[in-house]
Amino acid sequence: MSGGPLRVKVAMALAAALAVAGAVSFCIGERSDQQRRPDVYHIDAQVQRLQGVRELVPSDAKVGFATDVRPTGTAAFLLIGGVRFALAPRFVEPDQSSGWLVGDFSRPVDFSQLAAKYHLQVVRDFGRGLVLFRNEAR
Repeated sequence: MSGGPLRVKVAMALAAALAVAGAVSFCIGERSDQQRRPDVYHIDAQVQRLQGVRELVPSDAKVGFATDVRPTGTAAFLLIGGVRFALAPRFVEPDQSSGWLVGDFSRPVDFSQLAAKYHLQVVRDFGRGLVLFRNEAR
């Protein structure tokens, strides 16, 4: 069978060219999509907002999370997901038993009163409902 290896080489070159064209097309589509809808979940804003917490909490810490947002709703799911992403590699879980506790509240809260009630210490109030507590019992 003459020309067999040449056909294989041509077919391989064609397949490679189609793969490259597909990858380029995908990247162009993604770029334009990102320009139309940048950061729809505001993850970058959450990373910036939690920068002060990142600076104070050790990277290997286990961090509790508290909020006044209803725990079963989509908003709470997105909120804790954003906090987990922003504080990685710290392990964030929605409880108050850790040595550190991040509070993210949508309504005004007296953090000193809340801290006293749950035996916490206010480490820093970052404003806009964001506060970092330290668990005194730990």
